[in-house]
Amino acid sequence: MPPKPKASGTGVYNKRIAGMGAGAIITNSAGEQVKKATDAEAQLRAQQLLEGLANSKERLTLEDFVKKHKDTMDDLAMSDNPEFRAQYRKQLDEDRRKRMKAMKKRRKNEESKKKSKKKKKKDKEKKKKKKKEKKK
Repeated sequence: MPPKPKASGTGVYNKRIAGMGAGAIITNSAGEQVKKATDAEAQLRAQQLLEGLANSKERLTLEDFVKKHKDTMDDLAMSDNPEFRAQYRKQLDEDRRKRMKAMKKRRKNEESKKKSKKKKKKDKEKKKKKKKEKKK
């Protein structure tokens, strides 16, 4: 009896899993060879980042942050306002109605074109039949 075939990719899958622990060298999506950090290295890096942020001279004050992100904050604040939501919903509904109306009109035009083509075709057939009858 021949050996039972393996499922496709099982060998490759097992090889990919092996050696993927901390400290292993892997290839990232950009194709660069990178060493996977151990837990201690990751904690140290996180701590360095936090210290850098806390002691940064480029850190924005609250007033600067508000000025920089005013538009975003306004959008967020407006989304909590029921009157704004109702107005926005009304605008969306109106836009949807316009799109639906245009779509119906376009479909109606397409259907009328199809009907007119069929009618023209039938008229031509009738004329041909009349001509044949007259010749007889």
